[in-house]
Amino acid sequence: MTKTEENWKNNYLQLKKYVAKHHQLPAKSNFDQKALLNWWKYNMKKVKRGEMPKEKLILLSELSKMREISKVDLIKKAKEAKKISGKNKIEPGKRKV
Repeated sequence: MTKTEENWKNNYLQLKKYVAKHHQLPAKSNFDQKALLNWWKYNMKKVKRGEMPKEKLILLSELSKMREISKVDLIKKAKEAKKISGKNKIEPGKRKV
């Protein structure tokens, strides 16, 4: 494995770990993770130009799917939390005993 391939895989694994934890790409303002965001954007440009090898394209697609699944999960969790908080609401002037 060449140094370039090793760096690519390392960046991929770091970004995968970040997405698994935060359910999104790093923010532009997140200085510590800005390099990973720039790496992602650079690779997306290569994908659009048709310059990405199939093996790497599959890996990048998995990252995209992780983000989409995470968004769906977060929406479901938010709806569930809203239902729960709606059940626990106390009407004005009434106290819970």
